[in-house]
Amino acid sequence: MAERTLLVIILGNARWKWGWGVRGEMMKTAAGAYPLPEELPRADRALVLSVVPPQTSAVVQRLVQRGTRVWTGKDVRPRLPVCYTHPEQLGEDRLALVAFGMQQPRPSVILDAGTALTVNVIHPHRGLLGGAILPGMDLAFRALHAGTAALPAVDPAPPPSDARGCSTEEALRVGVVEGLARGAHALGKRMIAHMGEKEVSWWLTGGRADLLRPYIPEAHVDPTLALKGAFGLLEKMEENPT
Repeated sequence: MAERTLLVIILGNARWKWGWGVRGEMMKTAAGAYPLPEELPRADRALVLSVVPPQTSAVVQRLVQRGTRVWTGKDVRPRLPVCYTHPEQLGEDRLALVAFGMQQPRPSVILDAGTALTVNVIHPHRGLLGGAILPGMDLAFRALHAGTAALPAVDPAPPPSDARGCSTEEALRVGVVEGLARGAHALGKRMIAHMGEKEVSWWLTGGRADLLRPYIPEAHVDPTLALKGAFGLLEKMEENPT
């Protein structure tokens, strides 16, 4: 009997991603800007995590029509402990990060540099212990340009290591790229200090993880981190669907 195939789909604010495989191995991944491709990999079981509700129902309907059993964030949310006073407010993209952190042998600080830059402090047994939400780098650059009369549109790029901000473009890059990276790093360190943990893993993911990397050298960079977390969740749903 052929092994069941598994598909995870994460629908973010600006981009989608999916991972496909069988138990114990995610074999194919893809990501891109919207719209989501019409052709998705065929799978026996699927998990859809989304922060874009209008997209969610359409994708779930497509999968169900093909005979796929589908779970969503509503199904997996009760399985993941989070410190939120209102757990339902935690974005489903961050649920995948919590799942990944809980699959690790020691506590993690995961920085996800997407539309927003999120800091996520996760314990393997206690789940999400804290976090922060900052503007993503592209969003910050666009806001500074759109909200002022004179600041230019600047593409996200790392400033030189010795940059002093002696031009408007350089000052913007120092402020946005270095400022956000160092701020997120400091926030993660502060939260970890409250946990009293000494052995901690740092992770970077998201489309702008490369811009964070120079300021957080201890971090592992993994663009498929959220997919790995979601894939592990789907495997658990397979084992215990209720």
